[in-house]
Amino acid sequence: TGECTVLTRYKPDIDAMIDAMPDIGFLSTGLICKNGQHIGIFFKMIKNHVGIDPWVFRFSFEFWQRGETEQRILDIDIDPSEIRDTWFDIELTQSVKEFTFTVNGKSVSSKYLNLVDYTNSYLWVGCANRLAPDWKHELIGEIDQILIANEVVIPFKRVLFFDNYEGYVDRTLRDTKAKTVFLSNFKKFTYYKIHDDSGNGNHPIKYDNEWVD
Repeated sequence: TGECTVLTRYKPDIDAMIDAMPDIGFLSTGLICKNGQHIGIFFKMIKNHVGIDPWVFRFSFEFWQRGETEQRILDIDIDPSEIRDTWFDIELTQSVKEFTFTVNGKSVSSKYLNLVDYTNSYLWVGCANRLAPDWKHELIGEIDQILIANEVVIPFKRVLFFDNYEGYVDRTLRDTKAKTVFLSNFKKFTYYKIHDDSGNGNHPIKYDNEWVD
């Protein structure tokens, strides 16, 4: 509970997703997630059995509340004619009792009351959980940049993040009141880690099977 903002920019690889599509005709990939009873942002490709287009393309934000047997889902469908070679600007804000999920300017919201406790869950970028064979939800496509903050970032700053990343970094480093957790455009990295441009030193570990074998 509390306040949070997650911003990212993503371009799906539709041809690769078609190649990876299971026989059931449903493929879900994780952008930014916490494992357990998953909470996070997903991109889905679904076989269309009712319309003229062969596929449904959908961004989803999923979360669980304590005592419930099904997750809550906020969905935003994308026009199939606009999906290929397109970068999508994705925003998720959490206020005290409401989530707002936005993709390229289209928003959906949901109230929440009693979230599952994710304090001890891992935060994953580009999957849902690489440690669980049945719940990997590995990303297919490209993530260009990402922001995670323990506050609701105002709309002006969200626009700046997408339009002028370096300007946003500079502003963040000068703002002593900013509650940024992690900030990156994935251009600075080592064999082991992604550099955190926020100055907080929260450099995520790059997953490799050898780390857990």
